[in-house]
Amino acid sequence: MSRIKAGWAVTAIVIAVVVASCGSGSDGAGGTPSTGGTTAAPPTAGGTASESIATATPVQPSTPAPKPKDAATIAKALGLGKVHVWTEETDPNKLLGRPGSYTSAATVIDPRASCDDPKEPSTACGARIEVFATAAQAKKRSAYIQGILEGGGALGTEYHTLSGGVLLRVTGELTPKQAAVYAAKFTRVSG
Repeated sequence: MSRIKAGWAVTAIVIAVVVASCGSGSDGAGGTPSTGGTTAAPPTAGGTASESIATATPVQPSTPAPKPKDAATIAKALGLGKVHVWTEETDPNKLLGRPGSYTSAATVIDPRASCDDPKEPSTACGARIEVFATAAQAKKRSAYIQGILEGGGALGTEYHTLSGGVLLRVTGELTPKQAAVYAAKFTRVSG
Protein backbone atom coordinates (compact mmCIF):
# COMPACT_ATOMS: atom_id res chain seq x y z
CA MET A 1 0.00 0.00 0.00
CA SER A 2 2.84 2.40 0.71
CA ARG A 3 4.03 2.17 -2.92
CA ILE A 4 0.65 3.37 -4.20
CA LYS A 5 0.63 6.25 -1.71
CA ALA A 6 4.19 7.15 -2.78
CA GLY A 7 3.12 7.07 -6.46
CA TRP A 8 0.23 9.43 -5.70
CA ALA A 9 2.54 11.74 -3.77
CA VAL A 10 5.06 11.89 -6.65
CA THR A 11 2.23 12.57 -9.11
CA ALA A 12 0.89 15.36 -6.91
CA ILE A 13 4.35 16.95 -6.73
CA VAL A 14 4.81 16.68 -10.52
CA ILE A 15 1.43 18.31 -11.10
CA ALA A 16 2.22 21.11 -8.63
CA VAL A 17 5.58 21.77 -10.32
CA VAL A 18 3.97 21.74 -13.77
CA VAL A 19 1.21 24.13 -12.75
CA ALA A 20 3.74 26.46 -11.13
CA SER A 21 6.07 26.39 -14.14
CA CYS A 22 3.33 27.21 -16.62
CA GLY A 23 3.14 30.74 -15.26
CA SER A 24 0.03 32.79 -15.76
CA GLY A 25 -2.07 30.85 -18.19
CA SER A 26 -5.32 32.12 -19.62
CA ASP A 27 -7.97 31.83 -16.94
CA GLY A 28 -10.61 33.90 -18.65
CA ALA A 29 -9.73 36.86 -16.42
CA GLY A 30 -7.41 38.62 -18.82
CA GLY A 31 -4.32 36.49 -18.20
CA THR A 32 -1.79 35.80 -20.92
CA PRO A 33 -2.31 32.44 -22.65
CA SER A 34 0.43 29.89 -22.11
CA THR A 35 2.37 28.88 -25.24
CA GLY A 36 3.57 25.55 -23.97
CA GLY A 37 4.76 23.66 -20.96
CA THR A 38 4.59 20.24 -19.38
CA THR A 39 1.38 18.49 -18.45
CA ALA A 40 1.04 15.31 -16.44
CA ALA A 41 -1.63 12.67 -16.98
CA PRO A 42 -3.29 11.03 -13.98
CA PRO A 43 -1.73 7.77 -12.84
CA THR A 44 -2.77 4.62 -14.60
CA ALA A 45 -4.26 1.61 -12.79
CA GLY A 46 -0.75 0.30 -12.10
CA GLY A 47 0.08 3.34 -9.99
CA THR A 48 2.68 4.99 -12.34
CA ALA A 49 2.47 8.49 -13.74
CA SER A 50 2.57 8.99 -17.47
CA GLU A 51 3.93 12.33 -18.63
CA SER A 52 3.05 14.06 -21.85
CA ILE A 53 5.37 16.89 -22.82
CA ALA A 54 4.13 19.63 -25.11
CA THR A 55 6.81 21.92 -26.42
CA ALA A 56 6.37 25.17 -28.27
CA THR A 57 8.86 26.43 -30.80
CA PRO A 58 9.97 29.88 -29.75
CA VAL A 59 8.89 32.58 -32.14
CA GLN A 60 11.90 34.26 -33.71
CA PRO A 61 11.59 38.00 -34.23
CA SER A 62 11.30 38.84 -37.90
CA THR A 63 14.47 40.22 -39.39
CA PRO A 64 13.88 43.19 -41.66
CA ALA A 65 15.06 42.79 -45.21
CA PRO A 66 18.47 44.38 -45.69
CA LYS A 67 18.40 47.73 -47.38
CA PRO A 68 20.17 47.83 -50.72
CA LYS A 69 23.62 49.32 -50.45
CA ASP A 70 24.08 52.67 -52.05
CA ALA A 71 25.93 52.96 -55.35
CA ALA A 72 28.99 54.65 -53.81
CA THR A 73 29.50 51.82 -51.30
CA ILE A 74 29.24 49.18 -54.02
CA ALA A 75 31.53 51.11 -56.40
CA LYS A 76 34.22 51.54 -53.73
CA ALA A 77 33.97 47.86 -52.74
CA LEU A 78 34.77 46.86 -56.34
CA GLY A 79 38.22 48.41 -55.94
CA LEU A 80 38.67 48.85 -59.68
CA GLY A 81 39.21 52.58 -59.94
CA LYS A 82 38.45 56.02 -58.61
CA VAL A 83 34.78 56.52 -57.72
CA HIS A 84 32.67 59.52 -58.70
CA VAL A 85 29.38 59.83 -56.79
CA TRP A 86 26.45 61.50 -58.49
CA THR A 87 23.90 63.74 -56.76
CA GLU A 88 20.43 64.86 -57.79
CA GLU A 89 21.99 68.08 -59.03
CA THR A 90 24.96 66.58 -60.92
CA ASP A 91 23.40 63.43 -62.44
CA PRO A 92 23.81 63.88 -66.21
CA ASN A 93 20.65 61.85 -66.88
CA LYS A 94 18.57 63.97 -64.45
CA LEU A 95 16.97 60.74 -63.16
CA LEU A 96 18.53 60.39 -59.71
CA GLY A 97 15.83 60.45 -57.05
CA ARG A 98 13.02 60.92 -59.57
CA PRO A 99 9.92 58.68 -59.34
CA GLY A 100 10.58 55.17 -60.66
CA SER A 101 14.27 55.82 -61.20
CA TYR A 102 17.48 55.12 -59.33
CA THR A 103 18.02 56.26 -55.76
CA SER A 104 21.81 56.49 -55.97
CA ALA A 105 24.43 56.37 -58.72
CA ALA A 106 28.21 56.25 -58.94
CA THR A 107 30.78 55.85 -61.70
CA VAL A 108 34.02 53.89 -61.47
CA ILE A 109 36.78 55.58 -63.46
CA ASP A 110 38.77 52.65 -64.81
CA PRO A 111 42.27 53.58 -66.04
CA ARG A 112 41.94 51.01 -68.85
CA ALA A 113 39.03 52.91 -70.44
CA SER A 114 39.27 56.21 -72.24
CA CYS A 115 37.48 58.88 -70.24
CA ASP A 116 36.00 61.91 -71.91
CA ASP A 117 35.73 64.03 -68.74
CA PRO A 118 37.05 62.68 -65.39
CA LYS A 119 35.26 65.50 -63.54
CA GLU A 120 31.90 64.34 -64.90
CA PRO A 121 32.64 60.78 -66.05
CA SER A 122 30.19 58.92 -68.23
CA THR A 123 29.78 55.15 -68.24
CA ALA A 124 32.40 55.12 -71.02
CA CYS A 125 34.98 55.95 -68.32
CA GLY A 126 34.63 52.47 -66.83
CA ALA A 127 31.43 51.45 -65.09
CA ARG A 128 28.32 52.94 -63.58
CA ILE A 129 26.24 51.57 -60.72
CA GLU A 130 22.61 52.54 -60.31
CA VAL A 131 20.53 51.46 -57.29
CA PHE A 132 16.74 51.20 -57.62
CA ALA A 133 13.96 50.61 -55.09
CA THR A 134 12.91 47.41 -56.88
CA ALA A 135 14.43 44.75 -59.10
CA ALA A 136 11.74 45.43 -61.71
CA GLN A 137 12.85 49.06 -62.02
CA ALA A 138 16.49 48.04 -62.47
CA LYS A 139 15.55 45.48 -65.12
CA LYS A 140 13.40 48.05 -66.97
CA ARG A 141 16.30 50.55 -66.98
CA SER A 142 18.70 47.92 -68.32
CA ALA A 143 16.30 46.96 -71.11
CA TYR A 144 15.78 50.62 -72.01
CA ILE A 145 19.53 51.32 -72.27
CA GLN A 146 20.26 48.13 -74.21
CA GLY A 147 17.44 49.03 -76.61
CA ILE A 148 19.07 52.40 -77.31
CA LEU A 149 22.54 50.85 -77.73
CA GLU A 150 21.29 47.99 -79.91
CA GLY A 151 22.21 49.83 -83.07
CA GLY A 152 25.83 50.14 -81.87
CA GLY A 153 27.74 52.79 -83.73
CA ALA A 154 28.60 56.07 -82.05
CA LEU A 155 26.74 55.24 -78.83
CA GLY A 156 28.97 52.26 -78.09
CA THR A 157 28.10 49.16 -76.10
CA GLU A 158 27.75 48.19 -72.46
CA TYR A 159 27.85 45.01 -70.40
CA HIS A 160 24.97 44.86 -67.90
CA THR A 161 24.72 42.84 -64.70
CA LEU A 162 21.68 42.93 -62.41
CA SER A 163 21.59 42.04 -58.72
CA GLY A 164 18.15 42.65 -57.26
CA GLY A 165 17.52 46.38 -57.54
CA VAL A 166 21.10 47.22 -58.54
CA LEU A 167 22.32 47.64 -62.12
CA LEU A 168 26.00 47.49 -63.08
CA ARG A 169 26.80 49.05 -66.46
CA VAL A 170 30.34 48.43 -67.76
CA THR A 171 31.67 50.17 -70.84
CA GLY A 172 31.92 48.01 -73.94
CA GLU A 173 35.42 49.41 -74.44
CA LEU A 174 36.67 46.88 -71.88
CA THR A 175 37.21 43.29 -72.96
CA PRO A 176 34.69 40.58 -72.03
CA LYS A 177 37.27 39.17 -69.57
CA GLN A 178 37.67 42.58 -67.88
CA ALA A 179 33.89 43.02 -67.75
CA ALA A 180 33.58 39.54 -66.19
CA VAL A 181 35.86 40.67 -63.34
CA TYR A 182 33.48 43.58 -62.70
CA ALA A 183 30.47 41.25 -62.77
CA ALA A 184 32.03 38.74 -60.36
CA LYS A 185 33.06 41.41 -57.83
CA PHE A 186 29.72 43.20 -58.21
CA THR A 187 27.77 40.02 -57.51
CA ARG A 188 29.77 39.46 -54.30
CA VAL A 189 29.40 43.00 -52.93
CA SER A 190 25.87 43.92 -54.04
CA GLY A 191 24.03 40.83 -52.81
